[in-house]
Amino acid sequence: MKRRILPLMLALFVILGVLAGCSAKPIAGDYAPGAPGEIAEGLNSSNSPNFSNPDVLTDRKLIRKINLTAETEDMDALLSQISQRVSQLEGYIEARNIYNGSAYSGKVHRNAKLTIRIPADRLDQFVEQVCGISNIISNQEESDDVTLQYTAAESRLKVLKTEEERLLAFMAEAKSVSEMLEIEKRLTEVQAELEALTSQLKVYDNLVDYGTVNLSINEVEQYTELVTEEPTLWEQIAIGFTASMKNMGNILKSLVVFAISAIPYLIPLALVGGIVLLVLKLRNRKK
Repeated sequence: MKRRILPLMLALFVILGVLAGCSAKPIAGDYAPGAPGEIAEGLNSSNSPNFSNPDVLTDRKLIRKINLTAETEDMDALLSQISQRVSQLEGYIEARNIYNGSAYSGKVHRNAKLTIRIPADRLDQFVEQVCGISNIISNQEESDDVTLQYTAAESRLKVLKTEEERLLAFMAEAKSVSEMLEIEKRLTEVQAELEALTSQLKVYDNLVDYGTVNLSINEVEQYTELVTEEPTLWEQIAIGFTASMKNMGNILKSLVVFAISAIPYLIPLALVGGIVLLVLKLRNRKK
């Protein structure tokens, strides 16, 4: 009699587990079996979170991302100061890409792109510090609330842990090889889903605990003036005249640089031209 009851209980348990897994919606962008979403099991119990009422979710899970574009007159000094502040705030630089210019261009335009991770409670402090040591010309922030997905993942994780414990108990009581294999198959599926959900929660924890700052830095000779109000006619004329004079100076400077740089090419040409003229004169004398 006991042998008959055990397979029936196991079959019923497997069906409930499959239904619970199918009813969960996967998290966008990440695949995880039975990923966060509406959890089929446990939602009707008194211990389950109320996903429909935002007031119940007091511990918000926010993923903050800030995009900054900055200017500096000294790239090396600014990068050094940023590294110091990142260390002081217990953050880290996740990615760094520095372009030191091209030897074939007339001017060296250096720029850098940094991906910086800062503890969420110190993110605003870091942005203020960067604004104080550079000229910020663009500041954008994105915020993604993943509270519902996180809470759903935690609930699903509890359901799977309970199922894992019961499957282990069933396996200890299995009376035949077929029963043990059936339990082991479901146990493998549950453990794989547990591992995927645990990894997903770790990813969420990292993104929530550490804000992301995408910082683009351009090294310039003169800072871009941020216009807060419409300039007057005379101010526009003054700005245009100053820009024209600056451009003219840059053109003259480029011509001087070109003329001096072309000397190694001009000397051989002058020698060839002198030889040609000398030959022509000799021919004219013979005639």
